[in-house]
Amino acid sequence: MGFDGDTGETAVLRLSEGSELNFTADENGLETIEEFRSGAFGDAPNVQSGINLGLSDLQVDVTALSGAASEHVLISVDELIGGFGGIELVGLAATQDAEVIIDYETDTVSLRLNAVGEGTGLTNVTTLGDENDAEASAALWEALTSGHGTFEETAAAPVADEEEVPELNAA
Repeated sequence: MGFDGDTGETAVLRLSEGSELNFTADENGLETIEEFRSGAFGDAPNVQSGINLGLSDLQVDVTALSGAASEHVLISVDELIGGFGGIELVGLAATQDAEVIIDYETDTVSLRLNAVGEGTGLTNVTTLGDENDAEASAALWEALTSGHGTFEETAAAPVADEEEVPELNAA
């Protein structure tokens, strides 16, 4: 599930505060929202993918997982901004801990579970990097932020790679 296309244009998912992003594990684990090849646009996806988490709520049902230690990439895109307003893990054992990792440097969101019997049922959130250090094209940045309320409308778009990316102010 995710993004496919052939002309290098933007493909974004913009979540709003209070909306829910749900993942449900099966015996094979969890799927990833990412660029994928559907076959409709040739051999490889060619899009600028991005997700604005927009203070949405993340819910992950891990009931079907075996209880062994594991790590799952939930999101992998070209540009990730925003954060979660709330996180709920369904089916987490009382003796199992979880960590949700929001990594703005690699533009991924991952879920790390320790083995059942090695925790106390806690869910921690780790944030790596700074969401304002965007490396997206101006078109992708505009698609992720314009009119969405996560950043000020006057915030500057990212500039070319050889220039320093401007610091943005959160709204």
